[in-house]
Amino acid sequence: MTKHRKTALQETRPTSQQEELDRFLEPYLRKQEDFSHPAAVLRYHPLTRSLLPTEELPLPRFTLQLGDPSEAAAWRVGLFAGFRPEEEPVGRALLEWVLGHQNEAKPGHGYEFFAYPASDPQALYSTSDAESHHLLEELGHHRRRYPLHLIERELGIKEFHLVIALVRGEGSSWRASAAGPRWFETIVAESIRAARHHTDFPGAPDPSPALFNHSLTGFSRRMEGRRIQPLEVLFEIPADSESESPFPLRAALRHLFDSYRAFYVQRSDI
Repeated sequence: MTKHRKTALQETRPTSQQEELDRFLEPYLRKQEDFSHPAAVLRYHPLTRSLLPTEELPLPRFTLQLGDPSEAAAWRVGLFAGFRPEEEPVGRALLEWVLGHQNEAKPGHGYEFFAYPASDPQALYSTSDAESHHLLEELGHHRRRYPLHLIERELGIKEFHLVIALVRGEGSSWRASAAGPRWFETIVAESIRAARHHTDFPGAPDPSPALFNHSLTGFSRRMEGRRIQPLEVLFEIPADSESESPFPLRAALRHLFDSYRAFYVQRSDI
């Protein structure tokens, strides 16, 4: 196993936030280096605003391509987690889902995933009690707070077909908010039911609606000059659930991506 080499950014004087981020990422970077699959490629490329040493934390990014790496992916998906101090387990669940593809005999094809498990690292490891604006609220409003510029640049350059945000909810069940046509909302609602199958007590299905209108929904659609208008999902993970368990998230995302692919394959056959 190759030892993970520290970047120039990590060689600077560490702060407590940098140490917390390193601690969070370390086990997943080791697994990423050992990742091997004939039909999947996993890379780690953290983003920074400057190549020079800086006090700013890097923006972690894992890229997973399914299928032939020499061919362009049909669909690019951005997955964002880790916005608030209590949301590290959500970012952990996202990385467990990404790395879990190593154990998939047939991990699917046509997708390239860009996973950001600590989308707002400064807020994620903030030691201040002051309440700040949610990063998703600030996207597209020309704010200067780090790492807004990096996220907005990713949304512009990558031109995602699907954008997914994972946040910690205050309710007792998985819910989602979707921005897209009716057929897409149907797929998202079915994905939530797939997640609830792994969290609800047997014989007691959750009666609450799978879809709701979240105030943060639509963040990726505020970006100007987009050639591709992405479909967007905000998954709300209940705070009292075992949010680090990969099973609900795996079930939800598998249904979402399989159904999304099937819709476009069926439409191309018409």
